[in-house]
Amino acid sequence: MTNPDQAKFQIVTSTLLPHKCLACEGKADGTKQFVDFGVSIDYEGAMYICVSCAEEIARTVSYIPPYERDEAILENDRLRSDLIESEERVRSLTDTFVSFNMSIPDDRRSGDSDVELFKVDEAGKPDFEAAESGPFK
Repeated sequence: MTNPDQAKFQIVTSTLLPHKCLACEGKADGTKQFVDFGVSIDYEGAMYICVSCAEEIARTVSYIPPYERDEAILENDRLRSDLIESEERVRSLTDTFVSFNMSIPDDRRSGDSDVELFKVDEAGKPDFEAAESGPFK
């Protein structure tokens, strides 16, 4: 009978006969960890699953171990930070291009010159599609 104060499953390195994993038949060597079910079957012995097989079973039912979840959260935070930084760089470059384009006299921005990189719409935003000439067309 299981002690009610103990968890249903326990991690052990020392096993009873048959000293192996129920799933992969990996042998207990005193260092390998096993999940002890607290179950023994007549003529078979104690039932254990090694931690590697237990993790594989958990993944089969879409369980994500806490360390993997934590790594994913950290990676997501890093990517968000990179995205914000990239958006700030794009905004800065856009402002620079708008300032550059606005510093060119109107008659040079009219499409009659090879200097035009892009046109600026009524809101002052670059309209790259509207540029009819320039080094990028």
